[in-house]
Amino acid sequence: METKKSILIVDDEEGIRNLLCSVLSLGGYNVSTVSDGLAGLEELKAGDYDVVISDMKMPKASGLDILAEVKKTGRKTKVILISGYNTEEEANIIKEAGAFSFLSKPFTLDEVNETVRKALF
Repeated sequence: METKKSILIVDDEEGIRNLLCSVLSLGGYNVSTVSDGLAGLEELKAGDYDVVISDMKMPKASGLDILAEVKKTGRKTKVILISGYNTEEEANIIKEAGAFSFLSKPFTLDEVNETVRKALF
């Protein structure tokens, strides 16, 4: 039997965390959530995740900090960054930093599911 894929959601907005957790759990994934970037960094040290979905701008540590930690450890974890600040400059920064993908808020649940599916396969 195949092990369920694991996803970590890092976002300071409770509504986003709960929505993503519900949708991805229904998709058959093991989902963990944390409410800020520092907690996300700690969770990455404690657990092994296939995908991390992180907000770009949060208290204590940013989505780019999360991405840098994943890159530093050499893990194959895919990082999907999300942001409500939809500028071309931010999209370029995210791409150059090596994120798997970027989702602009507001995003659709189909976009989330499709992006996660691509990240895992």
